[in-house]
Amino acid sequence: MRRFPIEFANDMKTPFIHPDLYHSAEATNVFQNVQTLCRLHAQASQEDTPTCLTPLLRQRSAEILRKSSRPASFQELLACTQSLLILQCLLILDGETADDGPYSETVSTMLSHVGRRLWQQAPTQLSHILSPREAWLFAESVRRTIIVAFMLRSVYSLQKRNYSVRTPFVDSLPFDVRTSLWDADHASGDDTAPASLESMVSLQQYSTMIEAGTVHSISPFGALILAACKGKAISDVPYPSATDYKAC
Repeated sequence: MRRFPIEFANDMKTPFIHPDLYHSAEATNVFQNVQTLCRLHAQASQEDTPTCLTPLLRQRSAEILRKSSRPASFQELLACTQSLLILQCLLILDGETADDGPYSETVSTMLSHVGRRLWQQAPTQLSHILSPREAWLFAESVRRTIIVAFMLRSVYSLQKRNYSVRTPFVDSLPFDVRTSLWDADHASGDDTAPASLESMVSLQQYSTMIEAGTVHSISPFGALILAACKGKAISDVPYPSATDYKAC
């Protein structure tokens, strides 16, 4: 998760943010402002230049949080939530900008709130103007953003209080096992089929599948799920046999 801001600074893409989704001016403006901050931080880190972006990161986080309370559309709410999580990764995880103060219930509640709000306000039907690939990316982006919000909340608690608690809500979050579609090129993804009952499992089920060695080609996001849910690295799980193959 520490690499999310770096990846976002490079090409505005992370394991939960996909640049092919955003074409509206509102979303683009939100992302560009946050990308600028990420680039400033990355540049300062590479040049080992002392700088304090923490006040600016906090200010921008507060502005985005306020904006997310009255979004013009669900797409804007999603963009605001994703931008907020990128900034919180810097404020929580980065050694240069992280807050070294005590545990804050406000931060924990905020991360839980933005995740649950996405879940509650997610559209039940997608626009017919979306291509199959865009529809899948949109739905998967929503799912992954909710997951990241609660993962970051757990990491924050673990960092500040030396323990974290997962809830049944988090364990039951839906997840599409076809993780390779996230990084598929535009041409090969045009015929992406919508998620079906066969491809959807709960977050807990997916982490158990990885732990049991039934998932091939585990993506970086899959590795993050394994670490968050099972406390294990990819090197700790058995390599799946051909008979246990699970497409992802």
